[in-house]
Amino acid sequence: MPLFGVQATTFAQGWSRPAALRAVESAAHLGFDALEIPLFTTYDIDAAALRAAAQKAHITLLGRTALPRGCSVVRHAERARAFLGQVLRTAEALGVASLSGAFLYAPGDMETSVGPGDGALLVDVLADLADEAEARSIVLALEPAHRFESRIVNTVAQTQTLVNAVRSASLRLGLSTLQLHIGEPSLAAAVHRAGALLHSVRAVENTGGPIGSGAVQWDVLWRALLEMKFDGLLILEAPRSFPDTTLGVSTTQMSRMAAEMDLYPEEFAAQGLAYMQEGITGRPPPSAPPRRRAAKQAAAENKNDIDVDAAPASPPPPAQGKGPKSPARAPKLGGKSYRSG
Repeated sequence: MPLFGVQATTFAQGWSRPAALRAVESAAHLGFDALEIPLFTTYDIDAAALRAAAQKAHITLLGRTALPRGCSVVRHAERARAFLGQVLRTAEALGVASLSGAFLYAPGDMETSVGPGDGALLVDVLADLADEAEARSIVLALEPAHRFESRIVNTVAQTQTLVNAVRSASLRLGLSTLQLHIGEPSLAAAVHRAGALLHSVRAVENTGGPIGSGAVQWDVLWRALLEMKFDGLLILEAPRSFPDTTLGVSTTQMSRMAAEMDLYPEEFAAQGLAYMQEGITGRPPPSAPPRRRAAKQAAAENKNDIDVDAAPASPPPPAQGKGPKSPARAPKLGGKSYRSG
């Protein structure tokens, strides 16, 4: 049976200690097993308080990250290494069990693509990241981007090639139903291709609305996961996920989109959990009544939250003494060899 998770940003438009503790409380109340913490920038997180609250509520903490603009591995490898190292240190302090996301690209950066010789660099960075994650007992889940998000690693096949090239038990594969819907000719074939490498599945509707209300082939997904006896993570994605502007839609606009659905955050999460539970088990889930909050109360609680629309903090300076390694592990991505020479 999978573990059911939800993004913390479902319950808080910004990020602060009150918002973090409120997210833990809401996730536990609704019956989720795990809560995914945004690690897109150097938030001033009270790691000890959040970790203690999660342990008390029997909630497993997960992490999600993405490289900020100006940090693409292809163009700025050392900046990317430094940023991801900081993310791992924060994740360890939180007691995060797994970290998923965009380790190689900055969402919304459509100018950077993979060229000759870059495949070896991507593997090199991932291998170092996997070694550091293993030392901190954290499992990584590399997620492919859909084609409107990045031009680096856009398919399950490309992601699988990179993960296999690294050959680390700490590096697995994560999928998003949005990427599957946009970028794969067959959702079922993509899921089965991921196979034993599949660590997490991110549940998000193509419209950004409640899952099950759009065009994603959920019945195909549930059947494929059942056939492979998937027991990883099923994570409900919030209507707003990345802190950057993607497809010209900011997180503030996406928040308004969620409000237009006439759903409170707890209702969105409760409906999503019920849909995932019923889909993966084939049985109606136990009911968990959502809690409504008045708009004024929510606004008051969020008044000191950090604005997630703000640009990510500048990455830390590159680590010294890290030179390029041999390109011996250069993979083929999308049928093309990216080995230089």
